[in-house]
Amino acid sequence: MPRLARAAEPVKIGTLLDLTGALAAYGKPIQNGAILAADQFNAAGGPLGRKIELVHRDSQTDPTAGIDAAKKLVELDKVVAIVGALSSGVTIPVATSVTIPSGIVQISPASTSPQITELQDNDLLFRTCPQTPCRAR
Repeated sequence: MPRLARAAEPVKIGTLLDLTGALAAYGKPIQNGAILAADQFNAAGGPLGRKIELVHRDSQTDPTAGIDAAKKLVELDKVVAIVGALSSGVTIPVATSVTIPSGIVQISPASTSPQITELQDNDLLFRTCPQTPCRAR
């Protein structure tokens, strides 16, 4: 593909948020925040002059549904990064099954499990909140 044609293509970023399930009350507001951020980036000219295009999928606060949705984001939607999931119980299986093997960056806005810190993730898994305190053993 010619370089100019590629530069005009949007940067696809997936959101893998809990729009249903146990954490549904948090999913939509966080999705709205991602939309606002993308709109602001785009209004400022976008990354390297390209537009950000968000592709939304529901993790359902369920590891199996989260893995299936993440596979769709990576394989069908061709995203370059994923924001989500919210639950560590979804984030970790998605990372180990989908994003790490695919070389896709994943950023969780809410996962706090200490296992994320210790995960061999090839510097592809991040989170925006601290882990929960470790308990003395």
